Amino acid sequence: MKPSTYILLSILVIMMGIVYFTQKPGEKVETTFTIPDVQTTFTPSSIVRIDIEAEHMRIRLERVRIGWRITEPVSYNVENTAINNLLEALNRFRLSGLVSTNPQKQNLYGVGEEGTLLTLTHEDGKRFSIVVGKYDSVANQTFVRFPMSDSVYLADGIQLVFLSKDLRYWREKVIVALNPDEIKSISLRRGTESANIQRKDNRWLTEGRTIPDDIINSVLRLLSPLYTEDFVDTMMIITEPPRFQLEIQEKKQIRMDIFRVSGTGAKVYLKTNLSPSIFVVDAQIQQPIARLADYAFVAPEPEIEKPLVEPSPTQPVRTPPLREAPSTTPPKTPPVVTTPPQRATPPVYTPRLEEEGELVIYTVQKGETLESIAKKFGVTVDDIKKWNQLRTATVKPGTDLYLFTLKKR
Repeated sequence: MKPSTYILLSILVIMMGIVYFTQKPGEKVETTFTIPDVQTTFTPSSIVRIDIEAEHMRIRLERVRIGWRITEPVSYNVENTAINNLLEALNRFRLSGLVSTNPQKQNLYGVGEEGTLLTLTHEDGKRFSIVVGKYDSVANQTFVRFPMSDSVYLADGIQLVFLSKDLRYWREKVIVALNPDEIKSISLRRGTESANIQRKDNRWLTEGRTIPDDIINSVLRLLSPLYTEDFVDTMMIITEPPRFQLEIQEKKQIRMDIFRVSGTGAKVYLKTNLSPSIFVVDAQIQQPIARLADYAFVAPEPEIEKPLVEPSPTQPVRTPPLREAPSTTPPKTPPVVTTPPQRATPPVYTPRLEEEGELVIYTVQKGETLESIAKKFGVTVDDIKKWNQLRTATVKPGTDLYLFTLKKR
């Protein structure tokens, strides 16, 4: 081999060595970096607006005089628990280490296009933005990235679980929260029936009759507070009349209308004069209201008229005894009739169903009548007509009926 060949081979080996020791084999976590001091760029107590932007979702929360309020996409009060959890997480927010600077790996950590952009606006108008990604259960931290930067960090405190909730999570769930001691009166209407219930000292009265404590207290507990399960944000118009109407006089007058939900008996719609929203609540809220209505709508017993002329206490009226003429015919002995023993018919437990029973929503099946349904649930046809405001005994298949049945012991 010629000397020039050895020289070329030596040069080639030297160059390969230089390349081997200078070229990094793939991407590694940087060992020398400076963590941005983001803690000095925002103060949770000075935040006045929070914008959360994710795929198909944009929510804006703004601090107002009495708390926090949603301003986009709807205008509504913020649930206290939700905003407190987020502010507490922001207060603990700290960067702990750099993970990657490779932009192609951003989606791997959830901080790419599908990441959730969190923007905080302060009292002085300054804004702080960060993209929140996936949660690392091993490190118990979250991947984050600053906009216009390829660096991905691990951070303590904030988690995507606080930001990925839908609009329903952020909305306040309390419909009304009344103080039972400050309620002065309740006006109740069901169909054409109505009653006015007034508080007098420690009693509740209607038409001079005292409402039992267990009946009125169940309604008062319902209103302090009353929560919603969901909201109807579409422009829905309810054409049918409400099943119940309540006007409650506390510090101000509050009106509540309860409507049936077609297709299901487990939920009802509720509207108030305090909000344009339509709330979706459990149909069980009707049970204490129905008990109160059944008691309040019962007509009082008429008073027995007293005679115009009453006997004087000093001159009692004496009525001579009546004598019967003696009978000349011997008494007849009635014939003995032997009848086979009959099985006793079990009584129908209806007097206190509204108080002791459970509210059941039953859908009428094809071929059923009120008589067959009453027999099936151990109630009467009149009970079913009263509970559902039916004028006739005719009912169509698919109709939802409200029934009270005894609880199984």
